[in-house]
Amino acid sequence: MKRKLLKIIVGIICISLVLSFSLIGCKEKAVEEAAEAVEEAAEEVEEAEAEGTELDITEAADKAKSIAEEVLSTNKAFNIEGSPKVAVVMPALYNEGWLALYIGTLRKLMEEGAGIETYSANDDVDLQIQIIEDMIAKKVDGIIFAPLDAGALSKPVIEANEAGIPIVALDSRTSDGEVSVIETDNYMCGVKAGEMMAKAANGKEIKAFNLQGDMAYTSGIERSAGFEDEVAKYENIEIVARSAANWLADDGNAAILDSFQAHPEINGIYFATDGYTEAGIAALKQLGRLYEVGDPNHVIICSNDGFPIGLEAIRNGYVDANSSQPLFNGGSRGAEVLLDMINDPEMPVIVEKLPPIVITIDNVDDPNLWGNQF
Repeated sequence: MKRKLLKIIVGIICISLVLSFSLIGCKEKAVEEAAEAVEEAAEEVEEAEAEGTELDITEAADKAKSIAEEVLSTNKAFNIEGSPKVAVVMPALYNEGWLALYIGTLRKLMEEGAGIETYSANDDVDLQIQIIEDMIAKKVDGIIFAPLDAGALSKPVIEANEAGIPIVALDSRTSDGEVSVIETDNYMCGVKAGEMMAKAANGKEIKAFNLQGDMAYTSGIERSAGFEDEVAKYENIEIVARSAANWLADDGNAAILDSFQAHPEINGIYFATDGYTEAGIAALKQLGRLYEVGDPNHVIICSNDGFPIGLEAIRNGYVDANSSQPLFNGGSRGAEVLLDMINDPEMPVIVEKLPPIVITIDNVDDPNLWGNQF
């Protein structure tokens, strides 16, 4: 609509100038100024076309969540008309993290006027494979998905390659096939958490506990390494304990209780995921060590992910900072890359790691943070 309006304005400007200057016998000047007006307005049209129609993040989130509800309730695809035709195949649509990626993806595709056919695999690897293979058979222009299994989802990726259909993976990669990957920089998640712990300490001596994720996964290894590499730069911070809780809240709770028993001097904790937040706060309360930021007895906590529960813990004063996954940005960037690949068949696949977003009490209420849309 904006593009059409600008083009109409161009025409009106041209006609008005030519008529007005013709009436006073200044045809040459009329032509010259009309030409300038045309050039200036044409540039505005090009800029509008390049920018597309932006959707407010809350509006985009509401639309995407509404679509997700329909997909889940009907167990069928949801279609939006447009071009090119893009298949969006999510692992599930009842998980906040997956939904955040979904919101970012749909927002960008809707802004660009793409056609969308979207599915949920409902945490079923075989179903996700089947859906992608069906999309290949339908000859969609591109596919964007978050793989449930790196090995198993390599098969449909290779099939998409053979069919000449560009494909983008979100959050993690497959073990084989030519696929562009947009994912969080997990190492930097740990680094930023370490930076924020040092800032919160403000020179105070910190005995830190590294509550790790699942160290069998790259994300767990990278987050832990990033945190430890960063805090090693500060003479006032010493890691006195570390434990892998495998992303499980109950294991995180037990690990905190055990570590504080062995090291009662702990006054700083790194949560590799917000999945530990509720259980971790409960453990500190049980130990009589739960104090708000600003209290001299406060245990500094820096976490990862940016889940709603993590943001609420910052608001409540129990968590100092969060190094959030940029899930809205990840979905949007994935869609952008896919559209670029569709428009340029010679474009090589890319692997792009997006930096985390640091959240503190100063920006915790920003609606552009994915955790604030749930």
